[in-house]
Amino acid sequence: MQQSGGDKVKIFIIDKIKFRCSMMELVLKSQGMEVFSVNSADDSLYLIKDLRPDLLILDGETISSTNDTTFLDCFRQSEEISSTPALVIGNDFDISLPNFKGFVHNPVSAVAIIQKVKEALNRP
Repeated sequence: MQQSGGDKVKIFIIDKIKFRCSMMELVLKSQGMEVFSVNSADDSLYLIKDLRPDLLILDGETISSTNDTTFLDCFRQSEEISSTPALVIGNDFDISLPNFKGFVHNPVSAVAIIQKVKEALNRP
């Protein structure tokens, strides 16, 4: 999947579950997307700023754990990062994110992740 300028769509994933993260990477790369992933929110804000992804996929459990509350605070305060659309993996819970595009429910399937990413990016 490419942007209107011809560049590949960039997706950045933060998910502590390595298997799920790898599965999403494989599925999204098969759709022609450029995918970057980390298993912890620690220091990921720098990567997000450098990579400037078109969409973030965030594991709700990872980003809302006590150790990573700094991530959410910084995410909300950074205009550059908070303008990036974000999907959250998990079953509906209270999360306050700017540019929140919805939940990807567990268990994550290939079909669901492709559909949610396309919806979040307003692509057919």
